[in-house]
Amino acid sequence: MQPSSSNPSIYIAVVGSLNVDLVSYASRIPDAGETLSSDAFTTGWGGKGANQAVATARLASALKGAPALRSSSTEESLPPDITVKMFGAVGADDFGPNLKKALDAEHVDTAYTRVVDNQRTGVAVIIVRHPLRRTRVLHRIDS
Repeated sequence: MQPSSSNPSIYIAVVGSLNVDLVSYASRIPDAGETLSSDAFTTGWGGKGANQAVATARLASALKGAPALRSSSTEESLPPDITVKMFGAVGADDFGPNLKKALDAEHVDTAYTRVVDNQRTGVAVIIVRHPLRRTRVLHRIDS
C-alpha cells in the first residue's frame, strides 16, 4: 500500500453548554446573609461542551506535529486532518460573541454555534474554597 497523498478528514462534533465562568477564591464559604471579601477573582470561558471542544481541538493540533501514524499494514500514512465542530448557543450579549471568538482562536469550528438574539450567555458563578480547592457552583443557562 502506498502512503496516502492526502490526509483523511475526521470531523468531531461536540454538543453542549457554553458559558462564562465567574470565579471567586476565598478561605471559607460565607454563611447565609454574610458578605465576605474574596482573595482573588477571575473570569474565563467555560461550559462542559466548550471545555470538551477546546481539549479535543488542542489534542488534534498536537497530533499534526506527531510522528506519522501507521496503518494496519504498518506502512506510513499521514496524520488525519481533524476538525472539531461546536454545536451550541450563546446569547447576543457582551459575552456571547467573545466566547465564539475564543473558541475560534482555539481552532474550534463555531459555524454551528448560534448567537441567539434577546438571550444571555450562560454564566457559572463559582466559589473556590482554598487551599482545599472545594467548589460551589451556581449555574444559569439562558441561550
